[in-house]
Amino acid sequence: MRNKYLYFKLLDLQQPVEEVRRFSEMEISALLGPVLPIDNIFQLSQQPEIKRIIEKDLPLQNALTDGLPGRGRHGYLWSGDAPPNVIPLLKRLAYIKEIFLFQQALEPDPQWLREELSNMPYREYNVYLWRVFRISTRSFLWDRLLYIEQTSRNENEADTQIKNLKEELLLSPEAENDLNPYEMISYARPPRPASFFFDLKKRSQRLPDRRWIQASLNALAPHPESSLQALFDTEEEIYTRAICLGLDVTTVELNPIKAAIQQANAALPHIRLSELSSLINELQSKINMLMSATAAAQTDLFMYSAEGQFISYWQDERRRLKTHGFSLPEPFLKYAACTRFLIETGALSKDSGLNTIVLAALIMTLQGALRKKELPSFVSSLIDYLRRFYLKRYLLGKFDAWLPMTYGRLNCFNDDVFKTTEVRDSTILFLPNRLGKSGFSREDRNIIEMLKLLPVVQKAERQLLGHRDIPDALLEEYREEMSEKGGLARWLPRQMDEFFTRLELMSRQEEILRYYHLLKQYNRLFEHLGQTTRNQVVIYVRQTRIKSNEHSIDVPWTETVKKIILKNKKMSHWHLKEESRHIIPGNSPQFNRVYHILSYKIIPE
Repeated sequence: MRNKYLYFKLLDLQQPVEEVRRFSEMEISALLGPVLPIDNIFQLSQQPEIKRIIEKDLPLQNALTDGLPGRGRHGYLWSGDAPPNVIPLLKRLAYIKEIFLFQQALEPDPQWLREELSNMPYREYNVYLWRVFRISTRSFLWDRLLYIEQTSRNENEADTQIKNLKEELLLSPEAENDLNPYEMISYARPPRPASFFFDLKKRSQRLPDRRWIQASLNALAPHPESSLQALFDTEEEIYTRAICLGLDVTTVELNPIKAAIQQANAALPHIRLSELSSLINELQSKINMLMSATAAAQTDLFMYSAEGQFISYWQDERRRLKTHGFSLPEPFLKYAACTRFLIETGALSKDSGLNTIVLAALIMTLQGALRKKELPSFVSSLIDYLRRFYLKRYLLGKFDAWLPMTYGRLNCFNDDVFKTTEVRDSTILFLPNRLGKSGFSREDRNIIEMLKLLPVVQKAERQLLGHRDIPDALLEEYREEMSEKGGLARWLPRQMDEFFTRLELMSRQEEILRYYHLLKQYNRLFEHLGQTTRNQVVIYVRQTRIKSNEHSIDVPWTETVKKIILKNKKMSHWHLKEESRHIIPGNSPQFNRVYHILSYKIIPE
C-alpha cells in the first residue's frame, strides 16, 4: 500500500510565534503522535510524491500557501500506510485551520469522510492520479461562528452568513481566485474580542484568544472519557473549552452569580432549541399575568392559583428587600421577584437547564440595570438576553450539523472546595494568589441579596482563599510558628523568607500573616487534591508583584509551592514532570500575564 499524507495547516493568528509553536506541537503530539514540523511550506517539496502533486496543480499550491502565518511555523506533516481517524483531530485541534489528506485516486474514500462528514463542506483536488481532500477544522469554524454571532441580530441574518460561508468552502479553486478575501466570511475577524459563551466581564476586561487553554486540555486529557476538575479559573474560562471538547468537568464556585452563568453556558449545548423558543414566547405573557394580579380579586380558589401564590410571595419579598435599601425602584424589583418566582415554582419549565438559562438572563438584566445610568425596560432586557442565548444555541446547531459534536457536562460545586469528594482523573488548578479584600464585589453582593441566592453571604465570603478575615486565635498561632520556624514556616524557601523581611521593613506586618494564612490554605488544598485526583495535577501560578515606593517586588509563589509539595509527606507520590512558563502579552510589558506551569504526575504508592 502506498503512503498517505496528512498535512495540518496552522491558522494565521495574532498570538506570539513561540506560543503557537509550543502549544500546537504539544496538542498534535498528544492526539496523533510523532509528526514532522513544517517551518516553511516549501519543506513539503522534500517529499517526492507531494512535490509531484503540488507541481502539477496551481490551485492546490494556492490552497496550501493561502493565509499562512506571517511569522513562525506553517504546519505539520504525517505520513503512513493507514491514516488515523481524522474526526477527533478536526474536532479538537486548536491551532490548525485545515487538514489536507493526500491519497491515491484509485483508493476508496475513507469511511469517516463518507459517514461523519456527509454534510461537511470540503474541497477535493484531483491531481496526477492522486486525490487531495481539504477539510476545515472545528477551530476554524468556531472563529466563523463567533464572527457570525457578533454580526447577526437574528436567525435570518445568521442563515444568510452561514449560506455564504458554505458556498465559499465549496468553491472550485478557479472560482475562488475571482473573489476578494476582504469580502469573504472565511477571512473575516470578529469585530471585538469576546468569548462565544456569556460572561460577566466588562468589554475592557475581556481577554484575547485562549487557544493555549484548549491545547493544554488536549495534552492533559486526549480522550473524551477523561474526567477533569478545574479550580479557581477566574479569567481563562477553561470549563467552556473542556465542555466543547466533550470532557466532563467539575468546578468549584462560591459566588452563586458566577456559578449560575457557568451552569447556563454548560447547559446551552444540551437544551432543545424548540423548548427554548417556546419558553421565550411564553415568558412575557406569564410575567404580565402575575404582575397584573391584585389582592382585591382574591377568592379561596384564587389563592391556590399562581397569581395568588405570587401575591403572597411578593408581600414577603417586598418586606425583605426594603431592609436592604437597594437603589433599583420597587417596580423593577417586583419584576425580578416575579421572574424568580416562575423559576422556583417550575411554572416556566421543569427542565433545570432551561431554568438555569432564565436565571442567568435575570442576573445579567439586574447587572445591566445597576451599571446603566438610565433604567432599562426589565422585560425587554430579559427577553433580549434570552434571545441571545437562543441565537447562540441556533448557531451551535447549524455548525454541529456540519461536524457533529459531543459536548461534555459541568458539575459546578457551589460550596467550600474542601468539601468536594468526587475523584477525577486530572486537576487543573489556577492558584488564587492575591490577597482577598472583603469578599464579593458590591455589585455581586447586591444581586445575591436581591435574588436570595445565598442564605448568608458573609459565610460564603469567608471561605474564599486569601480572605481578609482571619480569627485572632489563628493569627496568634501563625506568629508563634513564624517566630519559632515551626509548622509550615519550616518548609518555606529562602525567597519567601526574604519577601517577608521586605514586607516587615515596609511596615506591612499584617500582610505577612495574611500571606502565611494563604500558604497554609495552599498546603491544605494540595493535600485535598491528592485525595480527589488520580493521575495528574497541573498548577498555574500567575506571577504577581507588590509595589514598594517606585519599585515592584515579585512574590516568590512558584518556589514556595514547589517547596511545600516537596516537603509534605502526604504529597510524596507527587512527581514534578514538567515546569514551564507562559506569557500572555498585554498592551505593554507591565500588563503581561505570566503563568508558571507546574505539572505533577501522581504515582500510586
